[in-house]
Amino acid sequence: MGLAPRVPDNAGKKTAANSRRGDLRELGPYRILRLIAVGGMSEVYLAYDPKHRRQVAIKVLAEHLAPNMTFLNRFLREGKLSQELSHPSIVDGADYGRDTASGKYFIVMEFVDGPTAQDRLEKQGRFPVAEATRVILDIARALDYLHGEHFIHRDIKPGNILLAPDGSARLADLGVAKHLENSSSLTTLDQGVGTPYYMPWEQSLNACLVDPRSDIFALGATFYHLLTGHVPFPGDDENEIAQKKNRGVYVPATERRRSLPPFIDNILDRMLARDPRKRFSTAQEVVEVMTASGLADGRPVDDSDLHILEPQPLAPTRADLKSHVEVDTPLAPEQETVWLVKYQRDDGGWRQVRGRTRELIMLFEEGALPDEAIAARETSKVFRRLKAYPEFRLVERKVVKRENPLRRPRGSAISGFARGILGSLVLTSSVILLLGISVAAIMRLLACQP
Repeated sequence: MGLAPRVPDNAGKKTAANSRRGDLRELGPYRILRLIAVGGMSEVYLAYDPKHRRQVAIKVLAEHLAPNMTFLNRFLREGKLSQELSHPSIVDGADYGRDTASGKYFIVMEFVDGPTAQDRLEKQGRFPVAEATRVILDIARALDYLHGEHFIHRDIKPGNILLAPDGSARLADLGVAKHLENSSSLTTLDQGVGTPYYMPWEQSLNACLVDPRSDIFALGATFYHLLTGHVPFPGDDENEIAQKKNRGVYVPATERRRSLPPFIDNILDRMLARDPRKRFSTAQEVVEVMTASGLADGRPVDDSDLHILEPQPLAPTRADLKSHVEVDTPLAPEQETVWLVKYQRDDGGWRQVRGRTRELIMLFEEGALPDEAIAARETSKVFRRLKAYPEFRLVERKVVKRENPLRRPRGSAISGFARGILGSLVLTSSVILLLGISVAAIMRLLACQP
């Protein structure tokens, strides 16, 4: 439910976990074949459905949670939703209820004969780019359907994505899905709903503060993980992770994997924006951009050909309003990232400066750093445009940039001559005024000269 069950390495061996299969040979009409996964809230078994003559997966609620009405209602609600919501990229539900013989609560689902995306990451590392993109496309289509039905999944992560043998991906675990029109459902445990590494900042404050863009953030964090093998916002505890999300700063995917096309950073920046209004507005937009990118076909387009959709204005939501409450605690100076910045001087040479994030922001705002400046984190020494980094992308000038008086604008010989004449006239006018002679009279004299 909260955490996807993981397939034990010794699932086929005689273990204490498998010995429980001896006590559980049937659930209703379904014949138990073997235990395939164990989680803190449930166990998953492979079973046989004699009525439809097929294998199915059966999730069984952990015995110690059955007396807890909150967990029990959530489990039964998942079973109900799995039957009501049907999409090719969502795991199908077939049945749910309570077995009268054992007293166990269970959900019957289609059996997807493949690992979770989390299993793949742990065993094989990061995904090939084309495969990662196809997985995200499938899940984005599933989210587009769920959001159209007014549900928010609230727990998108690699552990809740099943990889089928045909290469398709299925979204699993609707246990914490929230209906947008029902603000009272499952509020008791809403504060802890979701997985810290993937859920957005507003959800970490209160899981009721979600809308479709919250799932898009989690999908972006999942995409980042599949591409790089790392989560975008690592941390030792939930508080540290939440603080990093609140600042909205993470290592660009192209720095962790240099072969990625640069526009992937643009897509991820949109999906992982701290402010929900800066994210893609709908899952369909994600599908359109991913499809247009050519990544799923292994033929990425030139980034100049890829149009990243601009955020569509929406009515402010609770997530929007909460996202603008200033609760961030500034980093101590010694904790801030140190940058190397280079830019070209007026004489054609290059100047390099070193500074921390807030110092460079101030220099840019005041016009001391040009738009063409390039920067690198001191630890990486890989230079990119300053505005390509999330830390500086939204920084604006506070004052109009002053023109360097020592730097002459480029222009034609005629414009240079005209500037010289204008300067001479200004100087001559000043002298004439001192002598008490009218400027107009002198101009008439100049006009009569051959």
